Amino acid sequence: MKNSTKLSFAERERISILRAKGYGVRRVARALARSPGTLSEELNRNGLCGGEYKAVSAQWSAENRPGK
Repeated sequence: MKNSTKLSFAERERISILRAKGYGVRRVARALARSPGTLSEELNRNGLCGGEYKAVSAQWSAENRPGK
């Protein structure tokens, strides 16, 4: 598994696709070789209301978070 917790835009796109297909957090984490905790944190911090996840919105949120 990767050591870095920062996700790339390509990883965020893959998360969006896999979540839209109904994949759970652990399955997506395995597909990305990331920890389920990293993925869960990403979905909580950068996901949209209602549990939806869009890569473009997530990337914008991550880049424009205060203190980053």
